[in-house]
Amino acid sequence: MLSLGAATLAYQAHLVGVLNRSPHTVEDYSRTLARLVDFLGENTPIAKITTEDIERFLAYWEAAIVTPGNSYIPRPAQRLSKKTRLNMQVAISAFWTWAVNKKHVKEHIIRGKIEFIKPTRREIKPYTSQEIARLLSACETREYRMPPYNRLVKSRRPTAKRDKAIVYWLLSTGTRATETVELCGPQVNLADGSALVLGKMDKERTVYFGSATTEALIDYLAERGTLGGNGKRRGSSLQVKDEPLFVTMRNRPMSRVTLLQLIQSLAS
Repeated sequence: MLSLGAATLAYQAHLVGVLNRSPHTVEDYSRTLARLVDFLGENTPIAKITTEDIERFLAYWEAAIVTPGNSYIPRPAQRLSKKTRLNMQVAISAFWTWAVNKKHVKEHIIRGKIEFIKPTRREIKPYTSQEIARLLSACETREYRMPPYNRLVKSRRPTAKRDKAIVYWLLSTGTRATETVELCGPQVNLADGSALVLGKMDKERTVYFGSATTEALIDYLAERGTLGGNGKRRGSSLQVKDEPLFVTMRNRPMSRVTLLQLIQSLAS
């Protein structure tokens, strides 16, 4: 009889090798399943796990106090949001669907037996023009304390052009963090202000951006030396080389965490 620990490992391999899920999805599902293994025990036979076991697990995490991770700015410990707990339910339900299809279990103990959480829909308030101006201004300079007298020093950010391009990009296109950091030059058409984005479930869509974003991208890419394609045909100067669109100071692709840290530092 297959153990829970072995089943979760097989399912994670299935997510990557068969379903080709995104690294973010695999990480999210794996985190939930690791918590389930810790709660029920890795040697517990998966076929003997009941709906009541899952309900106990979900109740535990509803009451748990967790310190948020992947945050540039420290945040206080708090309970998991309804959206996070819904994601946990979805991950476990998908895992049991796989287990049923593989005949590791006889029945689905989640679907139709546990009511899924309905997260609170929060109103999304757009940034004001003043807030956008402050965010762009923060891209230009940085402040820090200089020892030994703790003197406040202001200097130009070495990544000013990149940071402004990112802010303009996010405001114009609304692309997700993963979509943004995975963008490569050929996906972006500076001539008509459009980009082909690969989103969730490998679905492609076209997003559009305005002239301010185009100008910020040109300034940044020209500084990096990645602007301009091969050949002398008309419009080649607006082509972007086949490299990640946004990179770190060490010329490495940005990660979701790096992007989050950047936005948090600009907003602080």
